[in-house]
Amino acid sequence: MTAPVAGGKTFLANLMSVIAGTTAKPLVRLKQSAAQTGIANNTATTILFDTEDFDTHGYHSTSSNTGRITPLKAGYYRVAGTVIWQNRTDWQLLYCFLRLNGSTQIPPGGRNPGTTQSFAHAVSCTALIAFNGTTDYVELMGQAAILAGGTHSTVVGGAQNSVLELEFVRDL
Repeated sequence: MTAPVAGGKTFLANLMSVIAGTTAKPLVRLKQSAAQTGIANNTATTILFDTEDFDTHGYHSTSSNTGRITPLKAGYYRVAGTVIWQNRTDWQLLYCFLRLNGSTQIPPGGRNPGTTQSFAHAVSCTALIAFNGTTDYVELMGQAAILAGGTHSTVVGGAQNSVLELEFVRDL
C-alpha cells in the first residue's frame, strides 16, 4: 500500500489502514481480584492476573501462564504495570519491573517506603517494547524486601489492585 499524495486521491485501503490502527488496535488491561500470597522475601516473582478488564485481541489467558501477555501482532507496545503490596510496617525496598520472554529485565521502578505506618504501597513501571508477534511475551514482576524476612503478599480491595496494561502503538 502506498501513502496518498497530498491533494491526491484517498483510497479505501488507506482509510482501512487508519481505522485498523486506531479503533481496532490491540488493548489489554489485567488486574488481580484476589491477593497473591506466599511471595518469598527479596525474590523476583511473576505477578499473576485472574481478571481481564478488556483484552481486545486475546493476548492473555486466565487459565494458563496468567502472568503473561503475548501480543500476536508485531509492533511497538506501551506496557505499564503497578504492584500493590500489602499493609506492613517493616518494608525495606519495593520493586516492580517488566520482564520480556522470561529473562530480559526492563529497568525497574522502585522505592524505599521509609515509614513505620501500616498501609498498602504501590510501585509502578512502564516501558515501550517491540514484540515479534509470535513468541515474545511480557510479565510484570514484583520484588519486595522486609526486615523480618518470611513471605508477604499483594493486596486487593476497592481501588487497590495490581494491574498490567498493554497498548499497541505502531507497526515495527
